[in-house]
Amino acid sequence: MKNREMIMDITEDNIKQVLSSTNKLFNHIFWFKQDFGLLPKKEHIGSVINYNDIKERRDDFLQELTYTITSWVYNNQKQSEIFKKRLQETDLANASAFLTNLARSKFRADRPQGQFGELLLFNFIQYFFMQLLY
Repeated sequence: MKNREMIMDITEDNIKQVLSSTNKLFNHIFWFKQDFGLLPKKEHIGSVINYNDIKERRDDFLQELTYTITSWVYNNQKQSEIFKKRLQETDLANASAFLTNLARSKFRADRPQGQFGELLLFNFIQYFFMQLLY
């Protein structure tokens, strides 16, 4: 019975509370839906890093992608707990840097490519999930 009490109704507000913000990252990504004639037969999503004139905005994209590491490693509640605990001992800037560095330390130094692929997938899933809500 205790577990049933912990289950909450799934509302749009509940969903927004657990999803991270992807808007800044997707300012650097051009995406499109297309039926490529692939199986399974459905619309597929393609994406590229945005361009300014003929210059790819790769550095801006990578910077925004790395900003999402903390949201990928810790959910909003855990981030808040870590941040508040550290803030009791120090100032705002140090608490923020501590949380960011703690999240980055969870990356495996010997396999960053796979983890950045997972990070990108994490952001894509959340971005397109939010698109379904509207």
